[in-house]
Amino acid sequence: MAKDELQDWAQEEFGHAELGDRRRTRRLVDMAAGAARQPAGTVTAVFQDSAEREGAFRLLESDRVAVDPIAEASHQATLKRCAGHEYVYVAVDSTSLNLNDHTGTKGFGRISTSDKPSLGLYVMNALAVGPDGVPLGLVAQQWWARGKAVIRSRRSKKGSDRARFREKETFHWIEVLTSVAAMFLQFVSGVRPWFQLDRGGDCWPVLLFAVQFSLLLTVRSTYNRRLQDEPDQSKAYLWSKVEQQPVIGSYMLEVAARPGRPARTAQMQVRACKVTIELRVSKKKRRYVSVYAVLAREKSNAKDRIEWKLLTTHEVTSFEQACAVIQGYATRWRVEEFHHAWKTGVCNVEQSQLRARDHFIKWATVLAAVAARALRLSSLARTQPQLPASTELTQDEIDAVLILKKRTGHPRGSDPPLGDVVRWVADLGGYTGKSSGGPPGPKVIARGLQRIQGLAEGLKNLREM
Repeated sequence: MAKDELQDWAQEEFGHAELGDRRRTRRLVDMAAGAARQPAGTVTAVFQDSAEREGAFRLLESDRVAVDPIAEASHQATLKRCAGHEYVYVAVDSTSLNLNDHTGTKGFGRISTSDKPSLGLYVMNALAVGPDGVPLGLVAQQWWARGKAVIRSRRSKKGSDRARFREKETFHWIEVLTSVAAMFLQFVSGVRPWFQLDRGGDCWPVLLFAVQFSLLLTVRSTYNRRLQDEPDQSKAYLWSKVEQQPVIGSYMLEVAARPGRPARTAQMQVRACKVTIELRVSKKKRRYVSVYAVLAREKSNAKDRIEWKLLTTHEVTSFEQACAVIQGYATRWRVEEFHHAWKTGVCNVEQSQLRARDHFIKWATVLAAVAARALRLSSLARTQPQLPASTELTQDEIDAVLILKKRTGHPRGSDPPLGDVVRWVADLGGYTGKSSGGPPGPKVIARGLQRIQGLAEGLKNLREM
């Protein structure tokens, strides 16, 4: 982030959005900076000044401002941060947003199957994560609303395979993979996205697409698929064959405590092999793809032992390559952390009261960038604590922390290590140390940043005077 103001971060994130008028782009940048200073789900909670609040509403509710240019600006800013890496992990997952729509006129859809279903939207997010595990930002968002037509189409057996597939929500996986792969080629050629998908991505369209287009992809396996032309019947199915492979190596994994079970160090054993699996496109149609299977299983007889069954297009012929696949998949949890920060932990996006679907998506896109920033700051403090704080915070913010925290040993105008400053910010946000169960997360960091912003703004005004 730039060293001067939060405004610079907003300019970097949204300043090149093509909204048809420079004044709209400036308003978008101001709106993003305001949301970063005071994250909240409602526009009125972010902007206390009536003129700023009115300007934000006009931008969000304008028919002349489309959603796509706003999202594209943020995604392209993330791609710039991806430059210089050989590959970047892209964690992909979907989530539902439960939104207020008492009148049923906002364009939302069903997000549950109960007799009185909740209304809202579904969104699939693709979060870029650096090789060091630090989130870089979103590179794709795919929105959709589920309605009665979608539910009926699931029960219908008519139509071609492709038509039924397009009606299914698994098609959104392909749209996201296609979009992200194309953007990497266009904006950061030479950097490969390595997609990380949970069990929902283990479906024939995704696997077939990844193999056909030579995508780097790892997905957690859901099905014990049949293998092609396997003479040994004891190995005729995917995981039966993998489980009979020799252990190629082991590693130790620190497992956090949870209710009913203390923290422990698990010994993980790794098996891997190349397989040709059967994909059931329909009752009569079969396709086959060759991928690598990696099994990481805790050496224990406990019922809740840790076990990862992964399918990947990345070559795995050694223990080191298997570990690279496992470590890559571990970054998939970053997108779940992002969902938490976006929905409840930092931005509370579900509290929005905007009156139309497009208006809400514009606002949610801005808040998504704010949530990703908070998550990135939290991760950097853990993984690169010796970085200068000025790499991510303004000098006014740093000085505000030093004034409010007191007795830090650093004078105003200094540039302490990022890890120390973020810890002080978290303390101001209510972080209780080890008793909280872990290092400071985006929620307490965001609360601390909110607390320092008033003083930081005052310091800025004094300096400019």
